[in-house]
Amino acid sequence: MPIVNFDGNQAPDENLVSYESHTGVYNFGDAEWCRIFAIILTRNAQTWFKGIGNTTIGSFHQLSHLFKTQYEGKRTIKRKVNDLLAV
Repeated sequence: MPIVNFDGNQAPDENLVSYESHTGVYNFGDAEWCRIFAIILTRNAQTWFKGIGNTTIGSFHQLSHLFKTQYEGKRTIKRKVNDLLAV
């Protein structure tokens, strides 16, 4: 499964899982993880990334938290049958 570019309209969790599974085989430090992550961002997501600045991020964990927070509205929520019955 290839890494899918992220433009801000997809679920951020799925994109992070894909990115981490593909790049996790390499022995990157936090700085490399952050720089390479920018490659998969397009459109609004690339604009967001450029806007956070270089000195704001101290680790990939921090970047992924900011990323998820920024795009959490796009996250898909898996519903169960019981959720329907509770309506």
